[in-house]
Amino acid sequence: MVSQLLRRISGKASLVFGICQSLLFCHYVSGQSNHQFLIRQAVVDTMKSLYHNLERRNNRGFLIDKINKTAGAPKGSAYCSSGIIYIGKCNKLPVTATPRALSWLKASAVKRRHGKAITTEPVVKGDIALFNWKGNQWHVEVVTQWNIAGDKTRFRTGGFNTGSPYDPKRRKQGIFPHLRRKQDAIILNYQEFWKLNQSQIKALNHWLIHRH
Repeated sequence: MVSQLLRRISGKASLVFGICQSLLFCHYVSGQSNHQFLIRQAVVDTMKSLYHNLERRNNRGFLIDKINKTAGAPKGSAYCSSGIIYIGKCNKLPVTATPRALSWLKASAVKRRHGKAITTEPVVKGDIALFNWKGNQWHVEVVTQWNIAGDKTRFRTGGFNTGSPYDPKRRKQGIFPHLRRKQDAIILNYQEFWKLNQSQIKALNHWLIHRH
């Protein structure tokens, strides 16, 4: 009796899981607003999984060297752009940007420029935030959260080749989460970098669902 009951419960649970998974897949691959959710989420999840990795010195280290190699950059190169290329390739995205941060601007649509809307498209997780620091130093990061409750002026990012936010003197360089000011950033539409057609998006969503 007990074994039969367990088999029935197990069978129903598998059926419910299968139905939910199918509905989830259909939800993500149908509709212009939803079909790229998994791709955006995969980019952000991969970004977050790399947080707190430190470089040794001079843009070197096992992971940093791997990131630059994957992006086609020499060892010891600045890797803010290479890092985003790396997480794109980890998720089978055909990245068109180069290891130079400014290359993201040249192949994309601008959504926001220093806090002002350029298009009606909302900023979403996985979009690219481009900054021009002092001395004309261009830098890119991944948007992980645009709208923060109680804070309309800032947003969350993940960044490569950045100082630790927990160290005011920025003595430790590596991969870290950040809280940035919206007025400092140019927000770029991430879709422009992946160049995926509908069939590629559907196949990639299927792979993302079943890869684990």
